[in-house]
Amino acid sequence: MKLVVTKEHEHVVHMEIEDQGILISDPPEVSQLAHRYAKIRAQALSPDDSLSLIERLAGEER
Repeated sequence: MKLVVTKEHEHVVHMEIEDQGILISDPPEVSQLAHRYAKIRAQALSPDDSLSLIERLAGEER
């Protein structure tokens, strides 16, 4: 998912699902998707923390 701001300062969302690209320009829908994305980003681990978690979990498999 990519949030894009056009030259006209409009916000749109571009998503790729399987083999299709979808462009969403409906303002309420764009707003909802942007908020959802922000929540996911806020809860995501940092790259270093992600690597540490993967290494720890991989070590448990051995």
